Amino acid sequence: MKIPEDWLAVILAFALLILALVGAIPPALIKF
Repeated sequence: MKIPEDWLAVILAFALLILALVGAIPPALIKF
């Protein structure tokens, strides 16, 4: 099963978004 490059780009962007959210949430919890 081969994954199209556009799907790979979507998955990569989604993973980066999750990492960004995970990286941004802890400081907010510590701040409040």
